[in-house]
Amino acid sequence: MRKLFLLISITVVLFSCKKKESVSNSKQNIQLSPKSAKEQFKLIVLEAVTQKEFRAFLKQEASKQFNLDYDVFYPLVKTNIITKGQNLQSYFNDIAKYLNLKVSMDDIEKSVPLLTILVPELTNFSAKEWDTEKLIPFVAIRNITDKKNGYPLIASSTKNEKVELSYSQKIDIPLIIIKDNEGVILTNESYNFNTKKLAGYSFSNAPQPFLKTDLFSYYFADERITTIKKHETESALSGFSISENIPINNRILGGACDRLGLYSTFDTKVVEAFEKNIYNPICPENTATVRDYVYYGIDPTTGVNQGPLNYSYREYITSIKCDNLMNRHSFDDATDGSILDFDITVLTVDNDPVFPLKKRLSLNKTNFFTTDADNPTPLAYELYEPLSGRYPLELAVWNFKRQGDIWKFSVFEYDPSSVTTISYTTSATLGTNFSSGDEKEGGKFGTSTTNTASATYTLSITNGSDDLGQAILYWCDPVMKEVVIDRHQSVCGLRSLRRPPRDPIGGLKYARTNEISTGAISLTIEPRFKP
Repeated sequence: MRKLFLLISITVVLFSCKKKESVSNSKQNIQLSPKSAKEQFKLIVLEAVTQKEFRAFLKQEASKQFNLDYDVFYPLVKTNIITKGQNLQSYFNDIAKYLNLKVSMDDIEKSVPLLTILVPELTNFSAKEWDTEKLIPFVAIRNITDKKNGYPLIASSTKNEKVELSYSQKIDIPLIIIKDNEGVILTNESYNFNTKKLAGYSFSNAPQPFLKTDLFSYYFADERITTIKKHETESALSGFSISENIPINNRILGGACDRLGLYSTFDTKVVEAFEKNIYNPICPENTATVRDYVYYGIDPTTGVNQGPLNYSYREYITSIKCDNLMNRHSFDDATDGSILDFDITVLTVDNDPVFPLKKRLSLNKTNFFTTDADNPTPLAYELYEPLSGRYPLELAVWNFKRQGDIWKFSVFEYDPSSVTTISYTTSATLGTNFSSGDEKEGGKFGTSTTNTASATYTLSITNGSDDLGQAILYWCDPVMKEVVIDRHQSVCGLRSLRRPPRDPIGGLKYARTNEISTGAISLTIEPRFKP
């Protein structure tokens, strides 16, 4: 490598020749498999990482956390200058030529369009604390198939050393990872400003690409990330404020209590329904539920027994929780980065094209697994804290006439790999208590007859994704179940060692909420006004 850069610096003529040869190589249009492309790229990175300027560049770009993880996304940074007016793509191409590789970065990028270098947070290594002047890390390729089959992660050094590491164990050597980016989706389709579906994902508003190239347009899979990034707060995706983080205790396992949400953050109509006691846990026929009140204005306390659907409201995912730390090993590994990516699909019997509705939810893994003395299993991970720049994940309007009394949720922890399909069937009971003007009459099914409907969906998933199960949300389910006043006593669902806040007299007011569980994770789903 040192010889290469010495030759480059001898004359402008030599440098120009090298450039022309590099361009000539790229025109050969070599076809590579993704595996081969990553192996070729690993050779380039192993050579590059011996140079201080590259290590400094990598640390700088990783620290920007463009997708809230310590990822260096090659398509985004390839034109960035790394040294003496030379951009990263040219820098890598010169190394490839020096190593006598028959590929160019164009060849590699075409094969791996989500090419990424991760600087992971490890026991003794991270982007923040990387001494780039002295420390040369190992390099490895994340292989989801190997992980699934229990094969080791092979890390290589610049001295041709090879170390076998476990995907499921803590890594204690300095290491950077070559991988596909989990948080980004791409398309080569012409952009449609009216579309709300992209690469199988549903978006609340027409998505905007954060990067466009000659080949692809790139988007954040979690639609909330562009909003979160505007706040530029370190805690934006953490689930807790920085000063309140509590270390994980992997030894604690056991049951959990339902999530507590700050009372003032619930939607006004949800609070009104709770305070009017519009909820019956048995949910007999013709009894109004909180969603009857929110979506149709049905209010037995004032004698209002019918109303039209209010399209200003949507269901939102407002929290997510790990039900048992024993599940952690199945979808957490150091090569995955600091962010967990969940694919959550909503299935109904409605034939509206909005369904199946697939959403991506990305969150900080450390706080997803947080426990403390009052909470033997992890605390609920709050998605709605506007002062911290966190917002709930929008789903859709619950149209009771078309969708009936059930929404089914399918949850996967996403990892990029080859695609397969899986089929799900869902069923629901539909009521006939609707007038010609589509006004709903009576709570739940009213006094009408009912029909059973079903629908089967075929979903595309990746073989590397972890199936975390399904959960059912019923029209009858409450949102708020009870009020809890925090007077700094031990309360399951609230953090131990809480920072003494400026509480109102009598303590902070919370509501314990209804959760639905897949067996691996729990979700809280709430209707809210869509701004």
